[in-house]
Amino acid sequence: MRAMVVIGIIAMIVAAACGSSPPDPAAVYQDMGTRMASVTSFHTSVTIEGDEGSEQFEVDFVAPDRIRMTSVGEAWFAEVLGIGDRAYLKLPGFQGWFVEDEGTEGFGNLTGFFSALYTQASGLSYIGRETLEGISVHHLQGTQSGDVLRLVDIEDKDDSASADFWIGADDSLLYRVRTVGSPNGEVADMAFSAFDVPVTIEAPAKAVSADVLDGLGRRNVAPDALGELISMLTLEAQACLRDQLGEEAYNNLAAGFGSIGFEEEFAFGQCLADILGD
Repeated sequence: MRAMVVIGIIAMIVAAACGSSPPDPAAVYQDMGTRMASVTSFHTSVTIEGDEGSEQFEVDFVAPDRIRMTSVGEAWFAEVLGIGDRAYLKLPGFQGWFVEDEGTEGFGNLTGFFSALYTQASGLSYIGRETLEGISVHHLQGTQSGDVLRLVDIEDKDDSASADFWIGADDSLLYRVRTVGSPNGEVADMAFSAFDVPVTIEAPAKAVSADVLDGLGRRNVAPDALGELISMLTLEAQACLRDQLGEEAYNNLAAGFGSIGFEEEFAFGQCLADILGD
């Protein structure tokens, strides 16, 4: 009897020394998806590295369908608000907001992307238990399809991406995701924080249709709309346009009496390119 007790104790010691079996990665991932679906808001810092260099964005999400994305550094936009199926844009060189009448399609479906990120990974394996900025996390690795990647970037040409997930061991929250696309190798790194911290994302009180920008490229802008567009330019952009066109021509356009031709279109493009650093 005493020998059996000793053997039992030895077996327990050996099991403890060897460690318990790793958790089921599919179950860890599913728990994370359930937990993230209940989160009312979060923040994520995004870094994307590809053939054309590096881009950084700060993103706030408010359930069920509100997004604020701000670029860090030079980008074609300064800020995007996604509210339902409408997109509001703040562009370099302009003051105030534009509204995209065709919705958010041209800017990716971030809400759908986040949802797919939590639920549609496949081929999951358990890498190990780690510490991420003081938080105990499960590190999983799996695959995301190209269709998921194209929810956030409609021009993404990768067929799939390897995906690493760092999931809270105690709270099942998603703290970090890193994807590497194949075959193009674009890397996206997303760090999640500020879960359930109240965030307000509201539509701007005033926004001008983004169609006027499309009309500018086709030289088809009504004079009054052109005057309003000029009034939205930053002082730097207005000064540049005045230098490009001359005082009289600029004043006519600003007053809503002119029209857009090749020279005016070129001047707009040149001034905005200068601000963007292109």
